[in-house]
Amino acid sequence: FAKRRHYTIFAQILSCHMKRYCLPVDDLNVNVELKAMRSIRLRVKPDGIYVSAPYGTSPGILREFVLRNLGWIRKALKRLDERQASCGNPLSQEEINAFILRCKSRLEYWQEVMGLYATNVSFKLMKSRWGSCNPLSRNISINVRLCRYPNECTDYIIVHELAHIAHRNHSAEFWSLVEKYIPHWRSLRKRLRGMS
Repeated sequence: FAKRRHYTIFAQILSCHMKRYCLPVDDLNVNVELKAMRSIRLRVKPDGIYVSAPYGTSPGILREFVLRNLGWIRKALKRLDERQASCGNPLSQEEINAFILRCKSRLEYWQEVMGLYATNVSFKLMKSRWGSCNPLSRNISINVRLCRYPNECTDYIIVHELAHIAHRNHSAEFWSLVEKYIPHWRSLRKRLRGMS
């Protein structure tokens, strides 16, 4: 217990000095960026939840801030889901089942290649995120809407989420790991964001 507490304190101290990192709160992954500013700012975007905070703000303070605003965050995510749900035809169960089988196969492949393994993988209909990963529990969720996109987009999301097991934040090391396996990840990310 003492070792685990020591590790937790060390991780919190380390994250305080990082400009960008991922902060797990409840069942959400919050993208934190520390910068020269006076107050904490919260944004909910189609590709994730973002918090900007002054340098030196501890993960504990940010976690409390997110928890206080948890109701608003969930409402914002629901609005995004409803807004995007009105676009396109609904997925059929056949499409979803076929995608899950294909995705499980690709996941097994990438886990062996990267040497990073998820504890549990779930498939959900999410319209505000393509995937998510809790680095502590190693639980990964994949959006079944990827079935309407090329297989390489699915590979990118799988590699992206597996990379979070090794790197909790979107640091240079994280993107370097993603690029090692998906060199053209930028173009795939743009496609998933509807930019091309």
